[in-house]
Amino acid sequence: KSIATDQKICAVTASVTGIESEEAIRLFMSVCRGTGIVPCVFVTVDWLEGHADAMELLEGAELGLLFLESPQKWSNKRTMAAIAEANESFMRLTGSFPNYVRISDGNASQAVDMAMQSYGQMLIGSSLSLTDAPSPGGIADCDLLDSTTGYTLAQYYGTTLSQGYTVQPLSQLLSK
Repeated sequence: KSIATDQKICAVTASVTGIESEEAIRLFMSVCRGTGIVPCVFVTVDWLEGHADAMELLEGAELGLLFLESPQKWSNKRTMAAIAEANESFMRLTGSFPNYVRISDGNASQAVDMAMQSYGQMLIGSSLSLTDAPSPGGIADCDLLDSTTGYTLAQYYGTTLSQGYTVQPLSQLLSK
């Protein structure tokens, strides 16, 4: 949800499931490009499969794998298989491995946590929303994108600058 640091650094994340409009994604990414923010955008495999032609909209973002519900199955073996299947689909559709994973509804079970660790993945939450004040090492989440998210992000960015913060890519924040 955040990293332990005294530095005035933070990151921005968002989630894309298919309910958001293409225009909302365009506006969000336009604000990101204009401000130099490199967000981590979590996408579902279903979104990737249904929007292959829209992948260029997310150009410049780090991508993560989004599970709408915890991928826990009845056994550790089935949980590992479900995560492996999602990872394979993500790699096939994006050309990269999903280092970061978010579960939007529910918590990760011990089996899910162990599976993610065995695949070298990091489960990412957030400690802030775009309407909160930035905090050292905080991960601000835009949640699902809508027609106002781009504007709210621009305001958040202005607040971070005025308070002396730097918005970093999630990968850079986590390497601290």
